[in-house]
Amino acid sequence: MAEGTWTRLKACREPSCRWAYYDHPRNRRRTWCSMGICGNRAKARASHHRESTRP
Repeated sequence: MAEGTWTRLKACREPSCRWAYYDHPRNRRRTWCSMGICGNRAKARASHHRESTRP
């Protein structure tokens, strides 16, 4: 806590995930605990939504 790293401890944004993770990148913009699992689910869901709303 003295090092100021507590702000890097985050909760995954995927609604079905309850994991917490440490945000390593310098810009601190990581969104999901795992791009391979939670990030993939979110992006697949967004893609499916875009395709289903297309005229």
